[in-house]
Amino acid sequence: MKPVTRNLIANYIGRSWALLINFIATPLLISLLGIESYGLIGFYTTLYGLINLLDFGVSPTINRELAQYSVDPAQSHRGRDLVRTLEIGYWFIGLVLGIIVYFGAPVIAENWLQSYELSSDVLVHSIRLMGFLVVLEWPFTFYQGALLGMQRHVILNVINIANSLLKFGGALLILKFVSPTIDAFFTWQMFVSTIIIIVEVITVWRCLPAAEGRPSIDLKILERVWKFALSLNLISFLGLAIHQLDKVLVSHLFSLDTLGYYNLATMVSGGFTILVSPVYMTYFPKMSTLVAQKDEDALRRVYHQSCQLVSAAILPAATIGAFYAEIVIRIWTGNPTVAEKTAPIAALLIIGTAINALASMPYEAQISHGWTGLSLTINIISLPLVAILILLLNQWFGINGVSGIWIVYNLGLLLISVPIMHKRILQGEFGNWFRGDVLIPLAICLAFAGVLLAVQNSTLDIRNSVASLVISAFILQLTVLFLVPFTRTKAINLIGKVLHRQNHAI
Repeated sequence: MKPVTRNLIANYIGRSWALLINFIATPLLISLLGIESYGLIGFYTTLYGLINLLDFGVSPTINRELAQYSVDPAQSHRGRDLVRTLEIGYWFIGLVLGIIVYFGAPVIAENWLQSYELSSDVLVHSIRLMGFLVVLEWPFTFYQGALLGMQRHVILNVINIANSLLKFGGALLILKFVSPTIDAFFTWQMFVSTIIIIVEVITVWRCLPAAEGRPSIDLKILERVWKFALSLNLISFLGLAIHQLDKVLVSHLFSLDTLGYYNLATMVSGGFTILVSPVYMTYFPKMSTLVAQKDEDALRRVYHQSCQLVSAAILPAATIGAFYAEIVIRIWTGNPTVAEKTAPIAALLIIGTAINALASMPYEAQISHGWTGLSLTINIISLPLVAILILLLNQWFGINGVSGIWIVYNLGLLLISVPIMHKRILQGEFGNWFRGDVLIPLAICLAFAGVLLAVQNSTLDIRNSVASLVISAFILQLTVLFLVPFTRTKAINLIGKVLHRQNHAI
């Protein structure tokens, strides 16, 4: 099995496992802890997400740099110096952040969190435990970036699977048989995180190529990478602001129940990213390596392969998800009213997510070349425009208009950034990207959606049929897989290998 294929499979397994664990553990945690204590877990998730903005682009930078160093054995000592230099600073920042959270616990508990069941002492103690947890979990993304850059995706996903299993599986056992308290939950998280971070540190240093001498701190490395890392951080910060702006404004412009429907729809649409995130996790370090090798032909081939994989993965799923949004949400929540209110919002957000996914590999291609200016400029311009559009479309179309902004924004991103990108890097490949990577699966999915709408407008109520959902998803996915060039080749090769083994077995 080729390394890229192996890494891709490993990333899909890892992402799917994380989704499954969260899906199973969430209702059980709510049952054992109660909704307010579970809310503290949600608060920590939000806190950790915000703190990660202070990564300053270091994790994707270490990913790219180690991928490029890997092509030249003579650079192995520079890779080790890079990790040592950046990890010292990373641990220091994590320690400072943890101290801030720890000593800021009384202020957060009193002025930010509102609880009717948990005492102030419990809140303060829980937040202080979060401070310790921040110190332990903050370096995760750094070492994960290093493993991705060295293309050790299988090892990384084994660690991540063990991490989620121990954290949630162990926590459920602790809460069930030892102490059903939020303190017990966070204490267990600290214990597991200590083990996992030790494993990650040891794994990264063992995977780094051997070199003479001990790794040392080299400040010249910081001089070389800081602009790139800072640009990535600004892109991430502005991207998060754009992604969260609609939720902030919806919370102000609409009632709490509408906000609840919108947040639920956001969760549904966000779930579709699991179909594409393994692709760019796998192909970004590969493209970075090819850029360092200056192998333009291989880079073009790998770029189109990754774009076709994204299209084949997201477009059929988004088509089915948007059309059958109501029945999917009804099955998940068990509430027909919630499903009816949420489905139109979710359908629009799912379509926007699919369009966003189509732009993901062109973005990764830019970053693999060290080019951050285009994405940074687009995000700077987009932030105020998105805010204005939300306010305008809210007046004209209400919550559905706000949801539609996600489509408008991503469509603009796709139509503007991708053509501009192909004028600077991967020159001459825009036509191949549009015709071969996007147009074929897009045309198939649009035609299929037209058929579904035509049937829906007849006497058959297929939109509320689980059997129709399953059959439609199977037919559309299979059709796209066999009509997209790269996935068709992979599918035919796989079928050939299976038949060959069966013939030998006979």
